[in-house]
Amino acid sequence: KSAQGAVAKKQIKDGQETLSIEDEQGHLLFEYDVSEKKSKLYAAQGDLSLIATEGDIELVSGKNIRCKSLGGIMMESATAAQLRVASEDDQSAVSLTDKGLLLSSKKIGLKAESAKLEIEHSQLEGKTFKGVLDRSKLLVGKIETVAVRIMERAKNVYRQVEELQQTRANRVRTLVEGSYQLDSETTTIKSKKNVNIDGERIHLG
Repeated sequence: KSAQGAVAKKQIKDGQETLSIEDEQGHLLFEYDVSEKKSKLYAAQGDLSLIATEGDIELVSGKNIRCKSLGGIMMESATAAQLRVASEDDQSAVSLTDKGLLLSSKKIGLKAESAKLEIEHSQLEGKTFKGVLDRSKLLVGKIETVAVRIMERAKNVYRQVEELQQTRANRVRTLVEGSYQLDSETTTIKSKKNVNIDGERIHLG
């Protein structure tokens, strides 16, 4: 027992031996479970701070480190923060700096019941992309697609254009197994050279 009233105790409860330190008001400050080899540090009243004004603070664990709070958890840095997992097969990292956020991993998975992304400018670069959706709706002011080859497969395709639909190509080929129908108010076919119409029967008028 100290002169101010702090007490160090040795207790045996249910066959478990513990060593503890209490302050002058009887509040528990430190406890060590001898059988489980487990140490606990308490803040009897108020807050608990670990401060190294001119050095680093390092937490080293041979197994897991768990953080649990009944309120919020906040991490703040003046320069950068990094969360990294390094193994023989993969090295994943989350880096946060004043320049932005960087996710680096061989595989990234996102799972949510609903999600909303608000991005002013975005850019996607990769070798392959695959999307599997039950239903999709896209509202865009302008779409520009540049590709070497585009292949589309669908059971039915319906397009509605309010004003102009224009196709500019070196060659155009349309293959239809069944019937081909064109309905319009007026139709103009213009060719610089020959126009060939081949069919078993041709009806005009």
